[in-house]
Amino acid sequence: MLGTYALVPLMMAAAAGASLPGPVSARQVRDSIPRVVFACIVDRPQQVPQAVILARSIRAFGGSLSTSTIRLYFPPGYPEPAGDLRVQLSELGVEVRWYEIPGAAAPYRLGGKPFAAARAEADARGSADLLVLLDPNTLVLAEPREMLLPAGRALGFSPVHHQNVGSWYEEAPDEWWTRVFRVLGISRSAFWPMETLADRRVIRPYFSSGSLVVRPERGLMAAWARAFTRLAGDAEIARMSEEGPRNVFLHQAAMAGAMVAELPRDRMFQLSYRYNYPLFFERFFGAVCPFNSLEDVATMRYEFTFADLPQGWQESVRAPARVLEWITRQFGGQGSRTPPRI
Repeated sequence: MLGTYALVPLMMAAAAGASLPGPVSARQVRDSIPRVVFACIVDRPQQVPQAVILARSIRAFGGSLSTSTIRLYFPPGYPEPAGDLRVQLSELGVEVRWYEIPGAAAPYRLGGKPFAAARAEADARGSADLLVLLDPNTLVLAEPREMLLPAGRALGFSPVHHQNVGSWYEEAPDEWWTRVFRVLGISRSAFWPMETLADRRVIRPYFSSGSLVVRPERGLMAAWARAFTRLAGDAEIARMSEEGPRNVFLHQAAMAGAMVAELPRDRMFQLSYRYNYPLFFERFFGAVCPFNSLEDVATMRYEFTFADLPQGWQESVRAPARVLEWITRQFGGQGSRTPPRI
């Protein structure tokens, strides 16, 4: 039976009075799906089991993308997975690779991420139409069709969950963002309003670095790495980003500047709120509404451990039974006897 995408051309031809083409084979439908590589970047040991579960979710719920290449990127010096983890990654067909971190990035908590993304982009160039970058604490729960970018779009993105160090759109940028714009040579007028998902603040572009789609040949991740290098090498940025949230999220400031400099708004595609959906975000970080429904979610993020949840947490989630049962199996039915501190 043909999928929806295969039927659309037939319906359009019929509506126009044109003669219908011959039957579309399953191979033709399969060959029309863009070649996708999923990449997951790890920077600490506890993320590896999460990455294994992410890979399982792609294989279980990815639909037409369930057989896509999956690559796991480790920082320099990280040992090759051994024992059960090695077996599980092999069974899932996950490729393990390493990325380099230049010395200038070392003082920054997530300074290696732009360089890992650039490595993944370089690896995918020529062999994939699309590179999907997902953080390890992500689950694919339905075929992520929106990540098959529309023609003419080079970047698919999710807004950040909350403002954090983001810059208010209606106010002048603070000293840190002003310096970021200056170092990267970007005018304030180049930015446009974006609404965060959890606290619904209107800010200047500030993308989640854990939910991205790019066309590898465009070189956007390489541009991100170059932007981060420029910021990390600036004495004023280094002074203002020595510690705290600005140190942790300098990589996202670099991404915002690089993407705005590289692409006009109409070459970007904002993924719907079905993507990067932050389950229970309000319990741990605050939000204007609860995040407790997985009924129409394509990719889910979890910024907690399931042991932090009370026993019976499943009863407070609206979700297809198959999805909820699968999540419970992956995390061993974890849940504490007392609710987490809010």
